[in-house]
Amino acid sequence: MTAVLAVALLFCAPIPPSDAPPASPTWVISHPVVRAPDGTTHRLETRWPPSTSALIAAPPTTSLPPTSPSDSRATPVSVETDTPAPPESPPITIAQPEVQPPPPSPPAWNADPPAEPPTLQEIVLAKLPPVFLRIVPCESSWNVWAVGPFGERSLAQIHPLHAAAGGAIERAGWTWADMHNPVANIDVAAVLYRESGLAPWASSRRCWG
Repeated sequence: MTAVLAVALLFCAPIPPSDAPPASPTWVISHPVVRAPDGTTHRLETRWPPSTSALIAAPPTTSLPPTSPSDSRATPVSVETDTPAPPESPPITIAQPEVQPPPPSPPAWNADPPAEPPTLQEIVLAKLPPVFLRIVPCESSWNVWAVGPFGERSLAQIHPLHAAAGGAIERAGWTWADMHNPVANIDVAAVLYRESGLAPWASSRRCWG
């Protein structure tokens, strides 16, 4: 019985406190795998609290095969930095050229054709009565270049006497050189008709009268 009590007291005796401070936790920081010049790869670990940094050899991996400095197929390694990004440049505004209006469209093919010039009969009837449709054939046979025996000219056979200053030709606004123009010739004939009636053409009355 005494022996049993001694064993119990031995196990129940208090454990004297230790003077050593409790151990603090150790933090291990693993760095990326690096490649040595000889082609081997390593992983650097930093322990905290600071003690030592161990360079631990790691087996080559398939993603980072051993390479030599002369190997041109080495995979470039991108390095991220904290360099701030450059400021954005302001937008560039490009001036647009002024749009010109389209040219006018050409006239349609079905546009009215230009009017034909008037006939000699229409020129005569525009200034003189219908009787001159009989007088003109007797005087010139509708020939604008006809010249009479005394120098009379064109359709109504205007006499050179009317080319004097202040004569019928000048009063009609024409010249003697214009008398082969059918319009000018009939204009002068209209002035003579208003002033003298049919008297200037009396010599051919047997033909037209």
